[in-house]
Amino acid sequence: MLKNSTETTQAQQKINSFIQQGHINLALLYLDEYAEQFKLNAFRNTIQDIKNDYALIAKYFIEGFSDPLRPQVIEKVKNETYKLADQLFDEIFINQAQTFPYQQIRDYRYTYPIDNETIVKRLQDYADGLCERPTYEDALVWLFDKLWLTAPYNESTIELYKQVTQNLLSANEQCLAVTATGLSLWRYFEESKWALLVQTAMQQNDDMQIRALTAICFTIIRHKDKIAGNASCMELLHTLTEQTGMLGKIKTLLKQIIRSTGTAQVTEKLKTDILPELMKVGQKMQNRFKDIKLETEDDFNPAWNKINEDSDVEKKIREFGELQMSGADVYFANFAELKNHPFFHAIHRWFLPFDKRHTYIADLFVDNGKTILETFIKNGVLCNSDKYSFCLTVKQMPLQQQQMVKENLGQELEQQLAEGMDKISAEEKWARTANQYIQDLYRFFQLYPKKAPKKDNPLQYALAWPDSLLFQENILTDNMQLEIADFIFEQRHYTAASYIYNKFKNISPSAALYQKIGYAFEKEGANAQEALAAYEKADLLQPNDKWTLKHMAIKQAELGDYEKALHTYQQLNEIAPNDKKTELGMCRCLIQLNRMEEALQMAFKIYWEHPEYQPAIFTIGDISFETGNSQQAQKYWEMFLENAKTYDNIMDIGIKFWCMGEQAKGLDILKKAKAIYENKAGNDREIFYTQLESYIPLLGQFGINETDARLLFDII
Repeated sequence: MLKNSTETTQAQQKINSFIQQGHINLALLYLDEYAEQFKLNAFRNTIQDIKNDYALIAKYFIEGFSDPLRPQVIEKVKNETYKLADQLFDEIFINQAQTFPYQQIRDYRYTYPIDNETIVKRLQDYADGLCERPTYEDALVWLFDKLWLTAPYNESTIELYKQVTQNLLSANEQCLAVTATGLSLWRYFEESKWALLVQTAMQQNDDMQIRALTAICFTIIRHKDKIAGNASCMELLHTLTEQTGMLGKIKTLLKQIIRSTGTAQVTEKLKTDILPELMKVGQKMQNRFKDIKLETEDDFNPAWNKINEDSDVEKKIREFGELQMSGADVYFANFAELKNHPFFHAIHRWFLPFDKRHTYIADLFVDNGKTILETFIKNGVLCNSDKYSFCLTVKQMPLQQQQMVKENLGQELEQQLAEGMDKISAEEKWARTANQYIQDLYRFFQLYPKKAPKKDNPLQYALAWPDSLLFQENILTDNMQLEIADFIFEQRHYTAASYIYNKFKNISPSAALYQKIGYAFEKEGANAQEALAAYEKADLLQPNDKWTLKHMAIKQAELGDYEKALHTYQQLNEIAPNDKKTELGMCRCLIQLNRMEEALQMAFKIYWEHPEYQPAIFTIGDISFETGNSQQAQKYWEMFLENAKTYDNIMDIGIKFWCMGEQAKGLDILKKAKAIYENKAGNDREIFYTQLESYIPLLGQFGINETDARLLFDII
């Protein structure tokens, strides 16, 4: 009994697993029960037909008949069962689910859909100048809904797709047709839709090709087994990927999809880090210029240089520029709130190519000249959805401000911009267009009010490529697979990257490969022993590499093998002597080995050579405390506190001042640690107090019992 859509999703996964494993009868048994529960009696007849066919295969097998075609016949039965399961579960979801897209499908079925001939005629009439724009825009809705919400496709629907995508109609209907069919295929796999999209992907129109390839790539994740078990589908896939340059385009597209996983982090970084700093420099500029008089305009103020010399500001500007140049989605936050505009209530408009003739924005583009607005729209930075948002925002401006953005560009500037666009290669233009389409998809699935649950959002699978046929069938070359792994690694998705790296460690092992595997283990907080094992293999393949030795030593120390860690640090010190971080690592190992005199000598050596190096100053204080030299400990800790910024080190010093009987000083220091922590972590105090409690045994060694220790923590 399937009580809700969550149980239905689990049942669908179970049935698909049964089919994939060859348990056809078991799958059919469950499907029959579900058809009976939801009174979908038409499906029960189909289930019985498949049962009969499968029983006949089994009968001949038991009776000992040798049939060389039996594997193909069984594969055909599997595909029929997959198809039946998809149809049945789609109907169950339509009956049961209140989420996207099933609510839309129910609504569509009750609206008496427009016939295909009428849709095509309206589109053709507009192309021929025989109907008004609003009538044409209605036809776009009919087209999108027909191809998106209809399943399975019949011959008439297939013909509709072909007529729209293969005739000389506009990009609007062609792109919408491809996107709608792609969304339909993602939800409900059909060989006919797969074939249509593969054919479109082999066309030379960039916009249509990108939309078709995107749908194909996502489909080979979700419907991998159905495609792999269908010879015709696999043949089409191989035909597509054998096209000249196609694998390179797929690789580029995968990178754009993978990059979308970092949009939330980019947005947060912009909000909390980069943009606040840029606003500060704007205020600095305003303050420095506000008192300048017109008669002194030729005077150069040396103080202005300080703006350019501000390394933090330069860094933030550079960071923003690098994010933008890399294709990161730096505008998502800016336009997110604007997606509540009535324009975006219609789903198809989230995927509509930008068209300045659209009735919502056409009055902004009545002038024939190259306006500032038009140039901004064409600059290749904004996705289509954001272009519409920007124009809708301009329409809400006062008329005077509207006029400013509608002014014509100067001829010289217009020529410069045109030359800049001409310098973009075809490959770069394709990549930009692909990135913009992925951003359109991301905005829809993140911001549309009735957004899809996880299973119906293709972007949730943006890191699942190793499980796709592109990797498992080695459709992508080894170099391409490793390039994708490196890109995932650069995006800091270490587990997903290491999944691919592990595939190649026995095929083409290298020090760099094992370094990345080790680093992935390290960054994901996995078993330190596994990270160390990877680093040791890297060291065998490329001995005496400084990066490898450093990370080996860190992992050895983390695992408590301080003798080995010390030896590795010493080896590293021989290769690159007098490195303060290496020497500090040696110092900490010596402390753990209770070789305090050597540790103190090493700490002082670092301090004398690098008197501003905070960790060395802290460590001198720490060793002095451990060896009972309280006066020296206080001297160096107070020196450390002058520039201390990390709450945990400050906390450690505060506790130890308390241990030395300096209660008032210790309390002040602990309050400083708490203030720094709260400024960084907000109101979540649990971690701070958990760390404080870890010092209870140390306080006990100095005669401060647990009750008094907890009282101290409460006072803080």
